[in-house]
Amino acid sequence: MEAQQKASADLLEVAARLRATKQDPALAGEEGARGHEVGLDWARTAATYEELSEIAGLGLHGWSVLPVPAEHTLAAVLRVEDLPQDETGAFELSVQDPWVRGLVTACGEVWREVQPVI
Repeated sequence: MEAQQKASADLLEVAARLRATKQDPALAGEEGARGHEVGLDWARTAATYEELSEIAGLGLHGWSVLPVPAEHTLAAVLRVEDLPQDETGAFELSVQDPWVRGLVTACGEVWREVQPVI
């Protein structure tokens, strides 16, 4: 079991290193890169299983607006980032926004990393 855990950890490190060398069009520009950074941090430190699996499953096609309710753990991050919210404290994120595309891409990356071990 210990050898399997070490192999899994090594595989995750290799995957992270290779991803860092891969150019992703969703991360083009400063806004996309910033959203990606925020997404990685949220996905690794605050997201629940359900929240991360939902956002990671979106990809970048087939949707236009992602509603984020006020009680979602991502909402706290969006407030810090000073994104516009409605009167209830909820957010609507557009797939057209490079920052949002970076965030969703990061969530997918983290989900793929952890999926084999959860």
